[in-house]
Amino acid sequence: MLNDSNMSPINADDSDLIKQFETLNGITINIFYLDQEAYKPECKKRLDQLWAAKYMTERKAKDIRVNSHLDLLLIRELIPAASLLPEYKSHFVILLDAIELGTNQRGRNPHTLQCIKCKEYFNGRNLESSNKMLSMHIENDECIERTVKHKIPQDRELKYKHYYTAYAKIFTLSADLETINEKIVKEFVDTDEFNFENNQRVTEQIPIAGRYLVMVNDSQLNTL
Repeated sequence: MLNDSNMSPINADDSDLIKQFETLNGITINIFYLDQEAYKPECKKRLDQLWAAKYMTERKAKDIRVNSHLDLLLIRELIPAASLLPEYKSHFVILLDAIELGTNQRGRNPHTLQCIKCKEYFNGRNLESSNKMLSMHIENDECIERTVKHKIPQDRELKYKHYYTAYAKIFTLSADLETINEKIVKEFVDTDEFNFENNQRVTEQIPIAGRYLVMVNDSQLNTL
């Protein structure tokens, strides 16, 4: 079962336990969750802008079978509490169709197909081209890792932990360049006409502005 004796959801952060559950039941599982913003009454964003992955099966997309795969969405519900801090209970919802996690454009393009693992979607000119793009994505194992989280330091300061290993330099130069992309082909082709096996360069970067800063680490040279 996914629930324990207290009828509370399994710990979605316990990847080892979820892997064991997959193995024992012969299935694959993805677990998604909604950002904090999704629970705010004033939230105006779409579903495809509000989700992330807690757990994604380690199996490759080509090894996942539709009839033995579960997409679960972990949602929370506010419960009345005497304390000042809000309290929530969480539970899983089975997603029978997870296309809305990737895009809200399927109504405009009925040929939209989606990767069963990473939920990346593909819009071709027709169903055949969409299927070709999806097949190449799966065959080349190009699934996006949705569980990666990047944490920003609270103090927002740049620090050097092992500064004692650095070599002192008299001058330090920091530079920043601004460029624009210039088209170097006559016409762009549609996505479904790309030759993925033979990549072609279609733009090049043209520098348009630059700025540099010279820092002097020797006080005797500050008059330069």
